[in-house]
Amino acid sequence: RMTNIYIRSYLGAHISYDIRSALYNALLNQSPMFYAKRATGEVTSRLNNDVKAVQYLASQALFELTATFLQIFVSLGFLFYLSWKVASVILGLTVLMYVFVSINMSYHKKLRKSISERWGKLLGFLQEVISNIRIVKAFCAEKREETRHLQKSRQIIIDNIRMGIVVRMFWVIGTLFGNLIFVSSIVFGVYLISRGEVTVGLIFA
Repeated sequence: RMTNIYIRSYLGAHISYDIRSALYNALLNQSPMFYAKRATGEVTSRLNNDVKAVQYLASQALFELTATFLQIFVSLGFLFYLSWKVASVILGLTVLMYVFVSINMSYHKKLRKSISERWGKLLGFLQEVISNIRIVKAFCAEKREETRHLQKSRQIIIDNIRMGIVVRMFWVIGTLFGNLIFVSSIVFGVYLISRGEVTVGLIFA
């Protein structure tokens, strides 16, 4: 267990370092026009958030996905060995679940991108206001800047609420189809038992 944790941490740290260094070097070589079109906060936000996402993928998600796919293939092989009919029902419902989950994750991806972009723009706005705070105060524009901040923050709040709903829907879909697969396999198994095609022990297995 400790070896697994060390390997994950080691890979995550080194991969994120390499990517951060590559991005930093790429930013140094960008033209002035590139920075003219983007706020500084937006660039630093993407540099930080995107690297964190890749670090998680390298240190956690990759190992979890590998273990999950291995478990899926072994389980499917065992199921088809026991009864290809019951296995076909389970596989068909699993594919259907995958379709619903894919739609959910596609929306999740769009929201993540939207939130990342809005955070970048908000950080750029905050940096601009703070760096020009004397001008803001000179023109008594505090209220105006506060209103602009609320407008930019409000959409982030809405997107975060949507994100929370989408994430919870992922677990709802998984639980719903998990129960549906279990019940359907039992019902179909009872039908096969009544026809004498399989045994009770096989269905339990």
